[in-house]
Amino acid sequence: MIITDIEVIQLRVPYEDRIRKAFYHFGMTEELTLYKFHTDTQHVGVCENVGLPFPEDQLAHYVGTDPFDHLMGTGVFNLDMGCYDLMGKFLDKPAWNLMGQQVRPWVSMGWWMPSMSVEDSATELQVAYERGYRGLKCKARAFYDVIGQTEAIQDVVADDFRIEYDFNGALISVEKALPILRQLERFLVVKGVEEP
Repeated sequence: MIITDIEVIQLRVPYEDRIRKAFYHFGMTEELTLYKFHTDTQHVGVCENVGLPFPEDQLAHYVGTDPFDHLMGTGVFNLDMGCYDLMGKFLDKPAWNLMGQQVRPWVSMGWWMPSMSVEDSATELQVAYERGYRGLKCKARAFYDVIGQTEAIQDVVADDFRIEYDFNGALISVEKALPILRQLERFLVVKGVEEP
C-alpha cells in the first residue's frame, strides 16, 4: 500500500458566541484542516489539525511512502494519524492494535472550554451538564481565578461531574504551582491537572 495523494480540505467552524468571547486571550483559530490520504489500494486514511494546512513539504514527506513506514511516527503527529487510520483499515484492525494492548473498551467523552470568568464558567457548565456531559477539560490561565471557577462549577453540577484543568505550563514553576494545586485538591469535582 502506497500513499498516492493527500487531499486537503479546509473548513471554518465558527465558535458559538460564548466561546468566542473567551478566546480573545488565546488567539484561537476557527480554521480546521482535514486530510484524506489516498492510496494505490483504494484505502483512504483521514486525519486533521486545527488551523491552516501544513506546508507542502510536510505533506510531501508522506506521498509515495507506505503508511507502515510511519509506525511510531516519522513526521508530523497530526499527519501520522492518517497513516494509523490507513494501517488499521488495511489490516481490518482498530488503530490501538498497532500501538499495544487495549486499555479499555470505551472512550470517555467530555465537554471542553477555554478559561473563562467565574460567571461564564458556571453558565457554560450548566449548558454542558444539561446536555448530559459529566466531564470537562478546561484551559486554566492566570488571568482568570481557577479556584473561583471551580467553586462556581461545583455549584451547578452534581457529584458525578469531574474537571481536568490544562494549564499548559501557565503556573511557571513548582513554587507557584503548589499553592494553587493544593487548593484544587479540596474540590471533589477536580479529577486532575495537566502541565501545571
